[in-house]
Amino acid sequence: MPKPPRSLKRSSQILKAGKGQLRTIYDETRRLQALHRRVAKHVYGDIDVASFSNGDLHLITPSAASATRIRYRQKILISELNREQGPSIGSLRVSVRPVTSNPLKNSLASKSANSGRAGAFANPGDEDPPNQVDRRPARELSRQSAEHLAETAKYTKDDNLRKALERLSKRGK
Repeated sequence: MPKPPRSLKRSSQILKAGKGQLRTIYDETRRLQALHRRVAKHVYGDIDVASFSNGDLHLITPSAASATRIRYRQKILISELNREQGPSIGSLRVSVRPVTSNPLKNSLASKSANSGRAGAFANPGDEDPPNQVDRRPARELSRQSAEHLAETAKYTKDDNLRKALERLSKRGK
């Protein structure tokens, strides 16, 4: 394989040398990654650092149970994080963002598996992260449940709710 010309630079080199908004985004990303590494040492399970500003650290977790665990340990976690080198953390916010499947990613994976070669958008690094939770497919609505929903929709006074129930009832087998 021939050597790339010296004029080619890595994206990290370009971002480090850049100025303006792109450099600001790069610096913020590096700072959040460093905070994520610090937090991951003290928090068990899946966690993401959403933001950090003015001493307020915002964490995102995929389940309410892990968010509750973090909230109960909030004071201890803040003191443990402040003992380490890095920016001082004054407060902690925790949000829950459930893991959902990506239909586009799933359809591309099935196409590449069926064709025996990589899909148009498939890359070796496009695999699910190791801490990603696989979800079961959505359950289908039975014909009887669909009929109950349609019947309930007939007697519902709220227009938005009635329309939603009618749409949902049409999904039944």
